[in-house]
Amino acid sequence: TRRSSDLFNSLFGDRLQALCPWADKTQTTAHTLRHHSVTVIERATSRAVATAFARHKPEGTNGIYTVASREEVAEAVVLVYGGDHPWLHRSDIDGL
Repeated sequence: TRRSSDLFNSLFGDRLQALCPWADKTQTTAHTLRHHSVTVIERATSRAVATAFARHKPEGTNGIYTVASREEVAEAVVLVYGGDHPWLHRSDIDGL
């Protein structure tokens, strides 16, 4: 909802802009960081993985047939950002 996105941006985006001059100058928001992250994941892996990473529903016929698993999403996050991801160590999470 609009309210929750405003709340998230005030908790995160406004603080980011207050603490980082570059973020304030470029008007970086939580949404722009999310958009960038999804784009980076897609370019490093695939549209299916990026769609799952963004928690969007697959679109079109090809999207229905090319759905990424949670493990693929976790592997993509590790590939792009390094470190580890908890989904790689859990078997009790159904779906994305």
